[in-house]
Amino acid sequence: MDPYLITLDAEGVEHHRTVGFFAPEELIPSMLLGIAKVFFDTDRFDDALMNLEKLLKGYPEGDSAPEAIYLRGVSLYKNTDDPKPLKEAYEKLRDKYPAGEWTRRAYPYRLL
Repeated sequence: MDPYLITLDAEGVEHHRTVGFFAPEELIPSMLLGIAKVFFDTDRFDDALMNLEKLLKGYPEGDSAPEAIYLRGVSLYKNTDDPKPLKEAYEKLRDKYPAGEWTRRAYPYRLL
């Protein structure tokens, strides 16, 4: 059985799950992403952005970075009602991860 790490909020609701073994340099970014997702899912976008920025500055090449870029764009949009961060997130994902899952999810934002 593979190990897993689950990020829960104060009520015990799951917001993020990792399965399998992680290299040490991937564990902290995954935890930061999980924390950011708790804040994102509870509409605390400033707190989500703080954790996403920390992840992207400290671990820009990590496996969690594409999802963090996506969530950063959506968090900025939800925090300001300005759609520009959505398109910027798509463009960054397209340039850095052209075939990635998060690029495909952000694809509609190219039209903004």
